[in-house]
Amino acid sequence: MFSGGTGDITKDQYFDLCEQLGNEPIPEEVPRDYSDLPYEVQVALDMYSYLPDIFGDMSGSFIGKDLSIIPYLFQVFDVENEKVVLEWIKTITNIQRLEVSNQIKRKQKKHAK
Repeated sequence: MFSGGTGDITKDQYFDLCEQLGNEPIPEEVPRDYSDLPYEVQVALDMYSYLPDIFGDMSGSFIGKDLSIIPYLFQVFDVENEKVVLEWIKTITNIQRLEVSNQIKRKQKKHAK
């Protein structure tokens, strides 16, 4: 993936750059984007964005997502392979929980110094 001073470039920008420079695109260097993901992952990410956040009562800290509306979202998104999409939502949830946990640990270490 190319990375410039202002950040990553899109596929279209990469192909335009190759064309301007007269170079053949190198498959390993073509930036990846949302459309490269399997359909079920795209649906899971879309559904995940609709899930309400849950925050702790006393701390106000992010706890996770309210998964109770998933059956409704399956209907709205007309999901055919619910089991696969649900597994991806669980994976996304676990990744987010891990990231939040790591952020808290970094803040605690920073404040402990």
